[in-house]
Amino acid sequence: IIITEQLYRFLYILMVLAPWAVNAQQNLVYNHSFELNDSCPQHENGGGYTLDQMTQGWYMPNSATTDYYHTCAPANGRVKPPGPLWSGYQSPRTGNAMAGIAVYIDVDPANSEYLQTRLTQPLEACEWYKVEFYVNLCNNCSFASKDIGAVLTTERIQQPLGSVASFQITPHIQAANVVTDTLRWIKIDGHHQAAGGEEWLTIGRFVKKPMGLFWEDVLDVIPVIPDTAGFSGWDGQGGYYYIDDVFVYEVSAEEVNEDNVQLTFDLPNVITPNNDG
Repeated sequence: IIITEQLYRFLYILMVLAPWAVNAQQNLVYNHSFELNDSCPQHENGGGYTLDQMTQGWYMPNSATTDYYHTCAPANGRVKPPGPLWSGYQSPRTGNAMAGIAVYIDVDPANSEYLQTRLTQPLEACEWYKVEFYVNLCNNCSFASKDIGAVLTTERIQQPLGSVASFQITPHIQAANVVTDTLRWIKIDGHHQAAGGEEWLTIGRFVKKPMGLFWEDVLDVIPVIPDTAGFSGWDGQGGYYYIDDVFVYEVSAEEVNEDNVQLTFDLPNVITPNNDG
């Protein structure tokens, strides 16, 4: 290959800019796709399948049982993608692993499951960050929810030992719509301007319930028709989501503005039904 002066200049510029570009999009989530594990999940009813037991760098902030799925699991354990899983069929979005959480349980709406990780470095004050992750509703679910999001905190948030209660705090990132898709992976994303020092990311349901109201009054869930063929999981008891590919990375203010402009153009006309403004 003959390297001309023009090609040399191009390669030199590429070498200079490439590290900057990679650094600008550096993912601060360790084991973001749940691939790294200490052992394979075994069986959804026999123990050895929860996220904190199996994976590296992921925890559960309450005593609920956040699930871990990996293709290395035994075929009869219902935690080996693509399935049959205990609540349906689904392949990881990338790689061989994914997580799963219940965000709504119709017989116990005060409780919810979460997953949590410590970022590889704290967020810098006043800088903008993009948070994104992908979700998919289980086949055997009878409810779908909008109440799934993420919070970034300086300290690790936790419920008391033995508590499976949900966190009544306002999320930094939340789904824009109720997620009903049981086939495709749906991206949930948003921007966060750091106060500084945030280094814990928690994903799950974050809804405040004012005194005097019932959970049914504040939760944004809708009923869906479950596919119960061959699944013995929930028997349609709530809303359960698979989760994969979690990202937190720094972005410029210009990128935030560009995303907001695009969002403005993508929004439907909700003032008048005939789009006349």
